Amino acid sequence: VQTVDLLVFDARNPDNEMFHQWIAATVVSQTDNKVTFKAKLIPTAGTARIVVVANRPLSSLGAPSWNSSTHRSGIMKALTHTNTGKWVTGTSGSGHTPIPRYAEKLLTTGITTQMAPVTTGLELTRMLARIDIKNAATGFVVEEVYMTNFNTVGYIAPAFNETTGRLDPAGETSIPASSGKMVGADPALKFSTNLAATENYLGEIYTYESLAAEDGTNNNASSRKDATCLIIKGRVGSGTSYYYRVDFTQPDGTY
Repeated sequence: VQTVDLLVFDARNPDNEMFHQWIAATVVSQTDNKVTFKAKLIPTAGTARIVVVANRPLSSLGAPSWNSSTHRSGIMKALTHTNTGKWVTGTSGSGHTPIPRYAEKLLTTGITTQMAPVTTGLELTRMLARIDIKNAATGFVVEEVYMTNFNTVGYIAPAFNETTGRLDPAGETSIPASSGKMVGADPALKFSTNLAATENYLGEIYTYESLAAEDGTNNNASSRKDATCLIIKGRVGSGTSYYYRVDFTQPDGTY
């Protein structure tokens, strides 16, 4: 975690939460998967909701202009991130982009001048989907992997109600209207793997949420043709290399 921003909402009316405060916190320490930070919060008149956004400074998303008349729904829609290339994994180095994360906590007693730490134990949710590859085919070598038909813009928060801005655990998707989808072979992202049988390719491929195909068993329908997928280049032994499309929602389980 490189940056932490806090949002405070007046949550006395759960369906009509309004902006109360935004502040960029100071990261104090990090050990393993635990991050300690501090920030000075403004007391509230009652129930409050604290939102924590890590690795995405909100100063460039409109936070300086938000005020007590700004509804939570509008702010949640503004919490987006854009990346048109591969996510460089690891924790540092050239091109490394830390993945934005989200968490929130409801304080029924609000924020007061005399209170214990209010964000203890929060679990940050990664905004991206992670795709791992396990080569379990005898004698098959995975030479290269391509990802195509991927989105380049995503919401930082999990699925939420677009009217109230409240998180919606039953929500199926959380995708901005302008998702910046890259369709076709030309913008495909290439991952050089060279995986022999029983080898794994873990923690290297990340992507934004995208819509699944809705075509039943019709593999030629447009919703499947343009759905996010992987293209696998591979060979058996020293034989000829072939390309295989792998869909995430393939209806009959064959490729």
